[in-house]
Amino acid sequence: MDAVEACSSDDEDQLTVSQILLRGKNPLDSSLNIASDNPSRNESSKREREIVDNFSYHSEAQSRVMARAEEIQASLAPEFPSFWKLMKRSHVSIGFWLGLPAEFCKLHLPRYDGVVVLEDESGCECNTNYLAGKRGLSGGWRGFSIAQKLLEGDVVVFHLVSRLSPVKFKVYIVRASDFDVAEDPSLPDSDACAKETGFGAYAEKNNRTCKKEKKKHPRLEIEPHGDWNNMHSSDTTEGSKFSRSVSDIKNFNIVVNGLTIDSKLSTHVRTKFYDLCCTQKSYIHEGLLQSIDSKMAVEIISKTIHIADAIQACNISTSPNDLAMWDKTLEAFGLLGMDIGFLRDRLNRLVSLSSESKEVSNKYAKARIEIDGVQDKLKSLELKLLKMKQERKRLDDEMEDLKEKMQKNEFLMQKEAIAPW
Repeated sequence: MDAVEACSSDDEDQLTVSQILLRGKNPLDSSLNIASDNPSRNESSKREREIVDNFSYHSEAQSRVMARAEEIQASLAPEFPSFWKLMKRSHVSIGFWLGLPAEFCKLHLPRYDGVVVLEDESGCECNTNYLAGKRGLSGGWRGFSIAQKLLEGDVVVFHLVSRLSPVKFKVYIVRASDFDVAEDPSLPDSDACAKETGFGAYAEKNNRTCKKEKKKHPRLEIEPHGDWNNMHSSDTTEGSKFSRSVSDIKNFNIVVNGLTIDSKLSTHVRTKFYDLCCTQKSYIHEGLLQSIDSKMAVEIISKTIHIADAIQACNISTSPNDLAMWDKTLEAFGLLGMDIGFLRDRLNRLVSLSSESKEVSNKYAKARIEIDGVQDKLKSLELKLLKMKQERKRLDDEMEDLKEKMQKNEFLMQKEAIAPW
């Protein structure tokens, strides 16, 4: 080895792995230039080679995970927008905050805070809080991440299937561990493993699960009549319990202190009350005090449905006094044990909008009065302007007559002046 080669080898031996990669050289090729008679240098080269091999292996595995996520995204219904996110440590272990693509939020998500529902492959749903200003998911995402056992390196595909409130995503999870196992060179028949973890089998399994869930719960899979934001809904366990026990309205019984009161309710009230319970995935009357008898329970439930119908029939002309009265009634029902916080939340938003609308209406009326005043002044000015134009025309005509008389007098004076004696 000449002097130039020796110097180059010493420099290469001091480089970090990232520096070697940035230089675009093959670390294995570089290590061959190191003198084989130096044990410490050979050991350093061996460690460096192992680090680079490990880095390359995991990078390739991660690329395969993301490629599979793109395949899943490409297979989804194109009329519904979608995106995928690579899970980082801050998403699944520290902080549990998931930022969403800014452009996607701008084009497809609401511009106000609200609830975003995440539905996994098996049909289980989880509510998360969407912060429009920060464009991400906060409360509820931690529970979803833990329940799904998400790990750093996994990829989650988000498919927006409903823009109605609450917004709903169907999510598909591509796990990095599946590809680590499938691509491990020490395992036999790695192609078969990769095929087994492919999207074809994944989609087929998911379709079978969805059909099974749809057959099992035909009523709870459809959108309920009431479109309520689930801000205070029961947790996942309670929701699952409700879903398992109530497959449709025929299995829905309203029991208060051991007595079934369904027969005492009208068909409309019972159907609407079932819909409300479906949206919250819980029996919202379950907490009624034991001192409440069946007659009072019927009255409370009927009045609750009456208020719910009135809320959905609200418009800009609805009296704020009515809104306040409904809220006080619901507040009283809440003290008696009814879980109707979601109705009061809707009312609070309506009261806020009504108040804002009233303020805007007052400003509009004031502006209308000012415009009418300006219009009156403008008409008065136009009238004055018309009169001034008429006066101007009269003066112009008078000046023209006077000018002719002046010219005539001047002519007569000149004629008189030059007349013969």
